[in-house]
Amino acid sequence: MLIDIARQQRALQRPEGSLALAQKGLSMLKDVGLRAYTKAFQLDDVATGLITVEPATLREPALAVKYAARTVEMSAHRNAEFLLTLAGAYRAAGQPTKARAAAQEGLALLPPETEATVPCRVRKLLRAEIRRGTSK
Repeated sequence: MLIDIARQQRALQRPEGSLALAQKGLSMLKDVGLRAYTKAFQLDDVATGLITVEPATLREPALAVKYAARTVEMSAHRNAEFLLTLAGAYRAAGQPTKARAAAQEGLALLPPETEATVPCRVRKLLRAEIRRGTSK
């Protein structure tokens, strides 16, 4: 939440205090990530925060990969959103081949598209990750 508030402050051209909020938010996320009893959805939030925090100099993609991979393992590779986060973490860490593989794995978990299929945000984002991985 603090990372989101800091990002919004920067977007609104009000950077005063945003760095401190972002740093505090990261510290809190890292604490959550270290706990043995942390749930998968919480680890997913940790990984997401580590790759989306502003300013970008605070990002820690390698640590995000660690937490995102743990999340995917905790879900037995059955959660497309967790695989989307892992793909984003791999991309942020400069590993486009692994990002594409995680995105393809996530996409394979989704039901097949038909004419009646309602557009799905996760499907759209997984496909975008696959395209990004092939353009590098």
